[in-house]
Amino acid sequence: MFDLFRSRDKAVRYLLGGVLGIVALSMVITLVPGFGNQSSAPEPVLATVGGEKITVKDVQLRMQQLMRNRSVPPELMQMYIPQMVDSMIADRAVSYEARRMGFHISDEETANAIRSVLTQLFPNGQFDKAVYERFLSDQGMTVQDFENTVRDEVLRLRLRNIALEGVVVTPNEIAQEFHRRNDKIKVDYVSFDPNKFKSDVKVTDQEAMNFFNANRQQFKTPEKRTIDLLIGDEQKVAASLDIPEQQLRTAYDQNRERFRVPDRVKVRHILIKTMDKSKDDQAKAEAKANDLLKQIKAGADFAELAKKNSEDPGSAPNGGDLGWVVRGQTVKPFEDAAFSLPQDQTSNVIKTEYGYHILRVEGKETGHLKPFEEVKNDIATEMKKQMVQDRLQSSVDQARAELV
Repeated sequence: MFDLFRSRDKAVRYLLGGVLGIVALSMVITLVPGFGNQSSAPEPVLATVGGEKITVKDVQLRMQQLMRNRSVPPELMQMYIPQMVDSMIADRAVSYEARRMGFHISDEETANAIRSVLTQLFPNGQFDKAVYERFLSDQGMTVQDFENTVRDEVLRLRLRNIALEGVVVTPNEIAQEFHRRNDKIKVDYVSFDPNKFKSDVKVTDQEAMNFFNANRQQFKTPEKRTIDLLIGDEQKVAASLDIPEQQLRTAYDQNRERFRVPDRVKVRHILIKTMDKSKDDQAKAEAKANDLLKQIKAGADFAELAKKNSEDPGSAPNGGDLGWVVRGQTVKPFEDAAFSLPQDQTSNVIKTEYGYHILRVEGKETGHLKPFEEVKNDIATEMKKQMVQDRLQSSVDQARAELV
C-alpha cells in the first residue's frame, strides 16, 4: 500500500490524531504489571471482541498516549485503567459491528488518513518507504499493526457518520429547544432599601466584638511596601561610549586567531543514496549517478538536475547548494574531492557511506586573517557591551552605597 500515498484527507485529521500520536511516544511507564517484560511467554489477553484480542501491550500504548497529552493526571492513572479498558472494548465492538455490516476501508483510504497526519514523513510530497518503516520501528510498532489501527479508526468514523446522518430531529423538538433558549417571563417583585432599617437595628459592643473574633480573616490587611526603582538604560550608556581606534587595534592584535578564516570551498552536490538498500538497488543507484554525470558533461544544468534527482532533502530544493564548507565538516572522500577540485569544475562519481555523489565547486577561498578594517566594528561592539555592563554594575554599587 506504500504507493497509495498521493493526497491528503483532512476529514479524518483530528479524529485520527489521538491514534496516530501513539507512534510519537518514547516514554516508559509501569502502571500495568508486566510492562517491559522481555520473556517469550504469550502476551496477556484482557478481553476478546469478535475474535480480536485486547492485550496488555494495547493498554500500555493507550496509557502512554494519555500521559503524553496529560489527559489524565499520573496519580489518577491507576483508577482510570478500568475505564480505559472498557473504552477500548467499546471501540473494538464498533469496529466488529461495522465489518459485520459490510463496511470496508481500502488501502488507499488508509494511506490518505496516515498521510494527513504524518506529514513529516512526506518531504516535498514524496513518500519514503524506508523512513516510514524505520520511524514505526523506533516507536516499537510494526507497519501492519499501525496500519490496522488506523484502518479500524477510519472504519469507526464511517459507521458513526452514518449513524449521525440517520438521526431525525422533528419540528416539534426544534420548536421546544427554541422556546427553551429564548422565551422570557415577566416577574413582579417587591424591593426593600436596607438603609431604611438601619436605624431600627442596634448592635452592642459585645456583639461587635464577638463578630470580629469570629471573622478575623475578613479584617486582615496585607503587607504593603513602597519601592523606588533606579533603571539603567544599556543603549544610552553604550551611546555615550567612544573607544579609541588604538584600543581597538590592540584588541585585534591580541586576538588574531579569532579572526582567521580557514580554507573553504563553495559546493553543490547531487546525492543518490545507497544506505539500507540491497546490492541490486545500490547498483541501480550507481548507474543513475553515472547517467547524471553524462548529462552534466553534455551541458545539462547542474542545479536543475540536483532539484529533480538529489536525495539530500537539505540541499536538493536549493539545487544541491551546500554553501561554504570547511575541512572536517564532511566525510573524508567528499572533503578530499571538494578541496582538490578546481573552481567551476565537476567531479566524477564519488562513493561515500551515504551513497554516490557528484560535486561541483563554485568557489574557493584560501585560509587568511581578516584585516582590521573588516572586523573593526565587531570588536567595538563587543568591547562596548562589556564596558556597558561594567559601568552599570558600578552605578548600581554606587547607588546602593548612597542609599544605605
